[in-house]
Amino acid sequence: MADNKKRYDALFISFVSSDDTYEVLAGTNTLSEGGTRHTVTFISSHEGYDASDSWINDIAVLKVSPAFPIDSVTVAPIQLPEKDEEVPDNANVTTIGWGKHWYFGEIQDGLRKVDIHIWQQWLCESVWHDINYNVHPTQICAIRFKNNKHYDACTGDEGGPLLYEGKVVGLVSWGHFCGAMDGKHIAFAPPRTAGSTYFNYKKFHSVVLLAIVDARCRFSLIDIGCNGRVSDGGVYANSLISSALRENWLKVSLQKNATHWCGATILNQDWALTAAHCVEVLHLVLFCKDVTHEDTYEVLAGTNSVTEGGTRHTVTDISSHEGYNASDSWVNDIAVLKVSPAFPIDGVTVAPIQLPEQGEEVPDSATATVVGWGKLWYFGPYPDGLLKVDV
Repeated sequence: MADNKKRYDALFISFVSSDDTYEVLAGTNTLSEGGTRHTVTFISSHEGYDASDSWINDIAVLKVSPAFPIDSVTVAPIQLPEKDEEVPDNANVTTIGWGKHWYFGEIQDGLRKVDIHIWQQWLCESVWHDINYNVHPTQICAIRFKNNKHYDACTGDEGGPLLYEGKVVGLVSWGHFCGAMDGKHIAFAPPRTAGSTYFNYKKFHSVVLLAIVDARCRFSLIDIGCNGRVSDGGVYANSLISSALRENWLKVSLQKNATHWCGATILNQDWALTAAHCVEVLHLVLFCKDVTHEDTYEVLAGTNSVTEGGTRHTVTDISSHEGYNASDSWVNDIAVLKVSPAFPIDGVTVAPIQLPEQGEEVPDSATATVVGWGKLWYFGPYPDGLLKVDV
């Protein structure tokens, strides 16, 4: 961050208000000191701006006085994209600002930045459509998930730049409840033999309630019971919520007649990925499995249990790799499944998997992870809970 401060300082300014007088603070990374102040003398908003329609055309230009002391070191103009230039899906972009770290937090005094990814437009639209917001073609979603955490802009970052390859390709406009995951210490009288197990940093005995809420403030995931002595990071790392974010959105159960049959992975709201032999009658018969054309195939999504919870989606179309051959070591053992209704993608309990780049290779001896509901031994039963193994 230190190496980037001067560079971003030259690109980014703060828009401040005092007694209805608007000023722009430029040439500093700190809101409370340094820089130069410039009074806003004229404001021109986009003629099509409409706050009631998902803040469409949320863009304005400000004229200031005195002029910015541009020196290309601490203060410099931003580069604009070419007309009709587009940002590709999954592109790495950067936003910077003094916004809060979480929804109910405080504005930061020091300038911060976060690297995030552009979402696919259909995914952006589907997530917000479920809570009655439109996403227009001129709007994009950006967020990043890494190491069980999510990164994005928050309150106070509005109006700040979204940067791609050094160009401002968007402005932070709107969102909903950034960082809306939190834990609460619930006080209780511990067992006599518990010692300091439940004694927390707030100096009382507790268990921890950890929860995620959606954009309507409804609980999406809840974990209760971790002892209060454990740190915030430890509570999250060992929680069911952590498991759900690591595993559940990556894996769904392909079911035959409401019984787990094979694993699958979500590609987008309408399609899932599985092995061709799971849906090819010829190969399944070779393995003495009872399959007929009357069997109903479903995909179960949004749960770690194959017997309860989640949503069910009927398989309406199956397309296996044209080169699939069960008699030749199951070469090209891959198929895609179309489902109805569409997966309820929310980025928390149900989300698409990230695909590799074309030609990308996995190195020898690399550590990989397999997730599924498979047997623990050949003649054993299928587990009810989702399991994983590093290989």
